[in-house]
Amino acid sequence: MKKNAILFSASNYEKSSLIRADDLPGVKYDIQAINKRLTQIGFDVNQIEDVSKAQFIPALENNASNSPSDAIHIVYFSGHGGHTNGNNYIYPIDFSPLLNNSRNLEASAVDISDIISIYEGKGRLILILDACRSDFGLSKGYFSEITASEDVYIAYGTQFQCQSI
Repeated sequence: MKKNAILFSASNYEKSSLIRADDLPGVKYDIQAINKRLTQIGFDVNQIEDVSKAQFIPALENNASNSPSDAIHIVYFSGHGGHTNGNNYIYPIDFSPLLNNSRNLEASAVDISDIISIYEGKGRLILILDACRSDFGLSKGYFSEITASEDVYIAYGTQFQCQSI
C-alpha cells in the first residue's frame, strides 16, 4: 500500500494590512515534527515550506499522480486559513498581496474543496489543517462546514470562527 504525505507550511507571509510578515514563527517546528513522525511510521514525505499560491495545486497534483485506489495520503498545512460564505480556505505566503491586487478571496487563497477533489478516487485522504478558521468579517453568518466523501478525513487545529494559537 502506498503511503505518502505532503506537508505545507506558511510562516513568512508577505507583509500587508491583513497579515504581519512575522506572526507564525512556530510553524517551522510544527512541520518538522510532523515530517519526523510520518517518516518514522513509513510515509514517503514531501515538505514544502513557505508555500506560494502558484506552488500549491501543482504540488498536490504531482503528489496524487499514479496513486492506487488503496493509497493513504496525508495533506498537512500549518499557517493561516479562514472561511467565507460557506467555503474554507488556506492562505499561502503571498495571499495578502494577491488579495490586495485582485480583491478576490477565491483567487488569492487555496480552496479546501480543490484539495479534496485532487485526491478523489485515489485512496484515502487525511487532511490536517493547523490554521485559523476566522473570516475577516466577510462571511455574512454562513457556517463553513467542510463535507467530503467517505474516504476523506479532516482534522482541524481550531474550532469554527477561532484563531489557531
